[in-house]
Amino acid sequence: MWDFLNSLLRGLLVGSVYAIVGLGLNVIFAATGVFNFAQGELVMVGGILGVSLWVADGFPLGVALLLVVLVTSGIGALTELLAIRRLSRQRDATLWMLSTLGVAIVVRSAATLLATRTGGEFAQRNFPNYIKAKPWHWGQVLVIPQRAILIVFALVLTAVK
Repeated sequence: MWDFLNSLLRGLLVGSVYAIVGLGLNVIFAATGVFNFAQGELVMVGGILGVSLWVADGFPLGVALLLVVLVTSGIGALTELLAIRRLSRQRDATLWMLSTLGVAIVVRSAATLLATRTGGEFAQRNFPNYIKAKPWHWGQVLVIPQRAILIVFALVLTAVK
């Protein structure tokens, strides 16, 4: 029973991440009318850049988060300007989608370079806890505060949307 509850909690965590990415896709599609294939890559770049700046380069968490938001927003804005807006005069939406797919390939390649720049040992580290609260146990279920906050955040975003 406890294994099932631990698995359920982990599934909720992974599902929360997918829900947040899906909400981002929905917002972008509603605003532009284009399915942005680079959306998942932007999430990946944010995670890799955050770990790189905070863990490997020693930036304070707040500064690292601000830089992540600025960089990923910049990539998103460039994608919109270069891959979507320039092609918006064309009536064929396939061109827009293919251009965002091209951006996704470029961003994935750049992220691979960023992720491997500090060597193999760094690539296997987890993102450290940013909340100093200690994990608690509900029976034999381990509840980690920053994971619980992610699930609550996804629920709030879904309710707001």
